[in-house]
Amino acid sequence: MSATPRFAATLSTIADPPAAADECAERLNAALNAAPDLLIVAATPAFTDFIGGMCDRLASDVSARHVVATTAAAVCSPSAEIEARPGISVLAGVLPGVDVTTFTGDTLLGADMSHQAMVARIAETVRADDSLVVGLLLADPFSVPVASLIPALNDARLERTRRDGVVERVGTIFGGLASGGASAGANALVLDGAVRRDGAVGVALHGPVRFDAVVSQGCRPFGPAMLVTQARGNLIMELGGRPAMAAINTALEELDDADRRLLSGGLFLGKAVSEYRDRFGRGDFLVRNVIGADAQTGAVAVNDLFRVGQTVRMQLRDKATAAEDLALLLDGQQLHPDPLAALVVTCNSRTQGFFGSPAHDARAVADAFAAPTAGAHAARAGREIDPAGSGLPVAGFFASGEIGPVGGESHLHGHTACVGLFRAAGAS
Repeated sequence: MSATPRFAATLSTIADPPAAADECAERLNAALNAAPDLLIVAATPAFTDFIGGMCDRLASDVSARHVVATTAAAVCSPSAEIEARPGISVLAGVLPGVDVTTFTGDTLLGADMSHQAMVARIAETVRADDSLVVGLLLADPFSVPVASLIPALNDARLERTRRDGVVERVGTIFGGLASGGASAGANALVLDGAVRRDGAVGVALHGPVRFDAVVSQGCRPFGPAMLVTQARGNLIMELGGRPAMAAINTALEELDDADRRLLSGGLFLGKAVSEYRDRFGRGDFLVRNVIGADAQTGAVAVNDLFRVGQTVRMQLRDKATAAEDLALLLDGQQLHPDPLAALVVTCNSRTQGFFGSPAHDARAVADAFAAPTAGAHAARAGREIDPAGSGLPVAGFFASGEIGPVGGESHLHGHTACVGLFRAAGAS
């Protein structure tokens, strides 16, 4: 057997759960001709009550070692976006020499645990040593304290010093929040045959495989970079020594009419991920929603915590910017060897209703790494991509929150496309 990992992806829209599982298994067996070490599965709400049996059947049919699954508002392949009807998306990997460690939220979290105690437990549970490649987390948004769990996952990773003297953490934290249900108990998660309606499930990969994450927040900045001069928790009272609302309104006055219309979709603020820069560009800001303002005090509320001394800049989002941002980030990945597969975890706000065409993010990933098309086929406006996995295997789902790294630390995002690229170990 080759030491290089191999992947296949498939998607089924058959309404009958056993038949849908069988169709996926048939395609995966044909593509891999080997037992996969890991299946990553997402299913639409039509399959919520059946996802456990579907995963069991699928795992049995392909002799999979491990299965991790979630329900989602929609699933996707490069050629299809399935929402409000039955759909199941699967990414399968044959991972020679890779150790797959499974975990649940119960094994990571404990009642009234301190941050340091949580970090220690996570480090032991996921085996956060220098062989950690990626920790994939799927969580229920109604029962998991993600705001404290993700920082603990980040801190549990081992530190190492690169040759250039930069200290970095080993491995990547990646994943998303289940979006198949809008209330507690309405989502379903699966790990190796066990179905749960709350908590979290995940896998950690150690060994000879590479994982690179692309996080496209889909925003463009406007106005000046501003320094937080007074803040408390998620409230920013002053920017550059002025009331925050006044500073933001000054930036808003510079927008033209077209950009002003985009404000109907919300106002966003980017928080610099590092203060040690003379200039800030794409990827240097963690984008957060502005969720309120107090006209009396001039303070603004943002869905994140802030401290004095941080640099922020206002952000706008629209479909053209979102498409451009993802395309530019994927272009940057052309500097590296081609990936073996991609897992797309994109926001449930980035569906066809936003872009005007289905499966935008998954198709963008597939197109970015597609082989050049010669002859008459090159003139076609689009090209079909077999959901059974011809070309780059791509599978994905739409989440109610996306988990991926910005500035070396993973965060919970919204309105974002997080793309996990699997590559051969040693690829540079």
